[in-house]
Amino acid sequence: MSYLVRAERYAAASGVIVRRAQTPGGEWGVYEHRRRLITLHPDLRGPQLDWTFWHELGHAEYGHVGGDCRRKSKQERQADRWAALHMFDPFAFIQHVQPGMTDQEVACELGALPVAVTRLREALATLQVPLHEVA
Repeated sequence: MSYLVRAERYAAASGVIVRRAQTPGGEWGVYEHRRRLITLHPDLRGPQLDWTFWHELGHAEYGHVGGDCRRKSKQERQADRWAALHMFDPFAFIQHVQPGMTDQEVACELGALPVAVTRLREALATLQVPLHEVA
C-alpha cells in the first residue's frame, strides 16, 4: 500500500479532515488544530506530498496549536519524528537498506524524500535501534 493511501486511511480513522488548497505563504502543508484540518498545497506530488501529509498528521497527533519560534521549532521536530516513524515500517526499512547507502540512495529506493530517510535514521538512533548495518 502506498504512503499516500496509508496516510489517507490514517487521517480518516483519526478524524482529521484533509483538503488540497492554497496555503499561507506557499507552505507545503498546514495543520489547524481547532478544526482538525490539514491543508496540503495543490501543487504537491509524489514523495513531497507523502512526506508533507505524514508530517502534518504528526502535528495532528500531538495536537500542535502553534506558538513562538522556539515552540514551533520543537513542534516541527516532533512532527518530523512522528512522520518518519509512521510513514515507514522502521524494521522493514532496516532490512531493506544496504550498508553504506546514503540517505539520497535510500530515498530513491523507497520513493521518499531524503529528509524523511534522515529523520527516520535519527529517530531509530534515539530509540537505540542498531543502525551500524545501514549507516
